Amino acid sequence: MAVQMALKMTFFSNENKNQEEYKSSNSKQQFSLLQQLPTIDPRITLFWCFSLILVISLTSFSPLLKWLILSLIISANFRVGKFSLRTITRRFLLLLPLLIFLSLSIFFFGSRSSSPFPQKHALEILIRSLLVWGSLTSCFGLLRFEETLQALDRLRCPRSLTMMVGLTFRFLPLIRENLEHQHHALQSRLFGRLSWLRKLHLAKSIISHNFFQVFEKAQKIHWCLISRNFSGKWTSSPQHHLTWWEWGLIGLISLFNGVFLWWS
Repeated sequence: MAVQMALKMTFFSNENKNQEEYKSSNSKQQFSLLQQLPTIDPRITLFWCFSLILVISLTSFSPLLKWLILSLIISANFRVGKFSLRTITRRFLLLLPLLIFLSLSIFFFGSRSSSPFPQKHALEILIRSLLVWGSLTSCFGLLRFEETLQALDRLRCPRSLTMMVGLTFRFLPLIRENLEHQHHALQSRLFGRLSWLRKLHLAKSIISHNFFQVFEKAQKIHWCLISRNFSGKWTSSPQHHLTWWEWGLIGLISLFNGVFLWWS
């Protein structure tokens, strides 16, 4: 019995080892195949994003099939970018109050003389805003942060814009951490026993205090960058020349713009 148990254990251990080796070999083959696939230049992704925004902003609202196709394209971008449902919902909730305010303001305060159906225009603005938000979120989710800076640099965008994007991305976590510390400090000292007027007064004082604190911290970061010989130019990869298939992608995107702008 002991010999049989030992033989069974060695058999199962050998089988598990073979399965692990097979999985590792498959993963290595898949990784090598992914390395052989051509990578898309980040400028093309930005061009695709701006093309979607151009089409959504300038095209007419009459054929609903066109807007259904645009919604499917943006959903495909979310799928390629591997966005989770939680991430999409959190980003959508940031935009939802502004969209509700715009729609309600047009619906209730729109001039009846210029447009007899203000709710139609409110719905149009709501759909356009949602699609613009979706195109921005999905396309910039396809790029890493350093790729976005490289694309802005290669497209010869103003250096101040590239620096502002880079410093903002690095500066926001500091502001968020500072606000979280202040929130926890208030919760530990006040225990939630405050009136609405007192909360508004505290919010006003916290905003003014944070404004000067953030300005002071930005000055310190600027002097630290200068002391470390920061020349004002972000280091990026060397200039990449577009290949023939990347020019083909640009042609397809331009054809997409022409078809959707003509389809009015």
